[in-house]
Amino acid sequence: MVDIRDSKQNKGGHVVVDGKKMLHVGRLQPSSILEKELMEIKGGKEIVKRAPKNVIIMCRSGMKSSFDFASYAVAGFNDVKIAGIASWAKACKPLESSSNIEDAGLIKKKMKMKQHTDGKFYWDQCDVFKQGA
Repeated sequence: MVDIRDSKQNKGGHVVVDGKKMLHVGRLQPSSILEKELMEIKGGKEIVKRAPKNVIIMCRSGMKSSFDFASYAVAGFNDVKIAGIASWAKACKPLESSSNIEDAGLIKKKMKMKQHTDGKFYWDQCDVFKQGA
């Protein structure tokens, strides 16, 4: 997963899968960060050095991700998908926060996030709160 939101939103709420935080590249210089993390130059050509089977580009709603879609495909990433952190949260999947969850940008989507006993944040409409789990 590649997060193209700004730094404040990323710190406010981000996805962690299998203990790994999504790669934050922002929108100002995503190619330089991707080059450092995922690409190398061999024989004068940029090549992907460790491309996952798929790449998910994530912003707040999925709109900005759709604009960036082509550049990732052209860079050699296969199976590029777009997503929004709001959809992730609405699917009752957790977010972690290293600052203030309100900074994640979900208030603009009228989504209130609430911290669960596991320390992660979930949309307050999720079953984890209704069941008291």
